[in-house]
Amino acid sequence: MYREAKKYLADSSVDDIDLTVLFIIQHVFSSSYVELVSHDVSVDCDQERQVFSLLEACKLGHPLAYVLGLAGFNGREYAIQPGVLIPRPETEGLVASARAVIGAIYSNNLVVFECGLGSGVVSLELAYIFSDVTFIGWDISSDAVDTSRINMQRMGVSNLMIEHGDFFSLSQAHDALSSCRVLVSNPPYVSLADYAHLDDHVRQEPMAALVAPDNGLAIIFQLIDFAIQHGVILICEIGSDQRALILEAYSQARLFFSKDLSGHDRYLFYFPNCDLVSQKLIDELGIF
Repeated sequence: MYREAKKYLADSSVDDIDLTVLFIIQHVFSSSYVELVSHDVSVDCDQERQVFSLLEACKLGHPLAYVLGLAGFNGREYAIQPGVLIPRPETEGLVASARAVIGAIYSNNLVVFECGLGSGVVSLELAYIFSDVTFIGWDISSDAVDTSRINMQRMGVSNLMIEHGDFFSLSQAHDALSSCRVLVSNPPYVSLADYAHLDDHVRQEPMAALVAPDNGLAIIFQLIDFAIQHGVILICEIGSDQRALILEAYSQARLFFSKDLSGHDRYLFYFPNCDLVSQKLIDELGIF
């Protein structure tokens, strides 16, 4: 079946045919490929039909995560659906950065906000680790809110409150605002010009979760303004070419940056009090 499936995708635009076929077969049979070949598993007509139906969806250009209804993140599988941003490896670095910051200032009355939940992976990963910390996440997309709630139930997490609406409108009046000390976000940061050149399968993801006005910087600037106004720590994912523009706009703010695993500028930090930035935290985050 594996060879037949690869042949089926041979003339398609699928980027990595080998991995696509592997993930689909493992998904349909609910078992690893190694286990399947080592036990000489037989294939019935229904399973074959499922495999080739999923292959056809990929052949038509649909992202694999949407086809399977699952996305891998930080070694876990999360539910995903069309209309919700597919989590990416770069955002695993955002989680690692937030984990380091929260760990450095940890207290059981700490409140962490997230602007733009998406599938919920950032807040859920952190809420799972810091079970005594209160997390509150917002998203304007009902699909994202529904998906976050599904993933919250799958994870068995109870310390995340999910809000449907505009973070910048609703958070201002939220009872927990006075207790919030950390704001985490993977905001839209793609410019409209760059969006036009993204791969077709990426442009099947929600445009509102990818693109922001002002060369992709509008939401990032709103987040920085919010953090400065309310005196909270900000940990934010950014575009690899945006650091200089951000520094130009906020030359007087306490902004730091760190790189992703590919060596690109990717994470922005704002600390209202530089006493919070210990040498240990600087080293752990790799900030500059």
